[in-house]
Amino acid sequence: MRNFEDLLGDIVIHGAEEYPREACGVIIVSEETTDLQYIRCRNLSAGTSRFTIDPDDFSSAARLGEIKAIVHTHPDATPTPSKSDRRACYRSKLPWVIVSVPDGTMTVTQPEHCTTTPLLGRQFHHGVMDCYSLIQDYYDEVLGIELPDMVREDDWWAKGQNLYLDNIIQAGFRMLSPGEPHKVGDVALFTLRTAMPTHGAVFVAHDVILHHLTNRLSCRQPFVGVWTQLLYGIYRHRQME
Repeated sequence: MRNFEDLLGDIVIHGAEEYPREACGVIIVSEETTDLQYIRCRNLSAGTSRFTIDPDDFSSAARLGEIKAIVHTHPDATPTPSKSDRRACYRSKLPWVIVSVPDGTMTVTQPEHCTTTPLLGRQFHHGVMDCYSLIQDYYDEVLGIELPDMVREDDWWAKGQNLYLDNIIQAGFRMLSPGEPHKVGDVALFTLRTAMPTHGAVFVAHDVILHHLTNRLSCRQPFVGVWTQLLYGIYRHRQME
């Protein structure tokens, strides 16, 4: 059977075609040949320094065989995994193959070798380390509750998508009734850009929220002033009842 290194040529070709954007894909074990294959996926992220695997492409690859690794390229950079790469690798529970383009060097990062990223002081990286991933990690590390992943396209709120409201009930939350007191662990949704909620936070004290704004470090802030004015609603997970 081939190993990950044997697929390097296919990944480099894909990376060169996508350059200067990051290319992404998955490595599967084919059900037909029982051999490793690299499957290209579309990158839904804009810009040149991030990737979001198209969930339809991921599902199609999974139908072809067992997914063994997540792959992406680092254009004009070393294949060293970033903090956000390590965080995402840890959550994916799959190895991450990173290939530098154009020089073709490769690293393979195992999820068990990754540590979780501190909740405070995180750099913002939409879709990987943002307001929702901070809520996910708080729930996992502090409350022992696993929340589902949610693919976020860049500027999803401007594309007719309503990701928080479309997914929060399915994720196990209910909206608190008017006058019902909130408690530590409840999630607050805020309307920052549109009438729909586009930002989330988690209560870490009665009057303190933990959250992560675009282009800022994750932090704790008092739940006063503008945050009470922008509040859309407060939600409680069924395991917190």
